[in-house]
Amino acid sequence: WWVADHRGIEIPDGTMREAYQQAVRGTLLAAFAGLGGYALTMLFRSTVATLGVLFAVAIAGPLFITMLGFPGNARLLPQNNVAAVLFEGVRFIDYSRSDCFPGGGPRPADRCVVKMSTAGGAAYFGGLLLLAGVPSLLSFRRRDVP
Repeated sequence: WWVADHRGIEIPDGTMREAYQQAVRGTLLAAFAGLGGYALTMLFRSTVATLGVLFAVAIAGPLFITMLGFPGNARLLPQNNVAAVLFEGVRFIDYSRSDCFPGGGPRPADRCVVKMSTAGGAAYFGGLLLLAGVPSLLSFRRRDVP
C-alpha cells in the first residue's frame, strides 16, 4: 500500500482487505499442512518416510492423476485446490472433454470452464488431513518418551 501510494498509483477499494484475507488463508493452509506433516511423522515414526509420502503426493500424484485421464481429473490436482483456497476460488479448463473446442476454434466452450470454490479446495485438503490424522491418532497409543 505504501509503495503504491508513494508512486501515485491509486488502489481500488477492497484491495487491502482481499490481500489480508489471502494472507490469512495462506497462513491457515500452511498451518494445516504442518499439522498433516506432523500427523504423518507420528504415524510412520520416520521423517524420511514422511518426506517420501509428501514427495509422492506433490510430484508423482498429479502426474499419475493426469496420466489416468479420467473426466474431471483436474479437480483432484493439488495445485488447482491450492489456487482455489488462496484466491477465493479458481476457474480452469477441463481438457478431458472432447467437445471443448467446437469447430476447432481457439477459445474453449463455456461448458468446459470449471469453477472450484474455496470450500471445495478446503474440503480436499481437509480430507487429506483426515486421511493422515485419523490413522496417526489411532496408532499413537503411548508416548515414546516417559
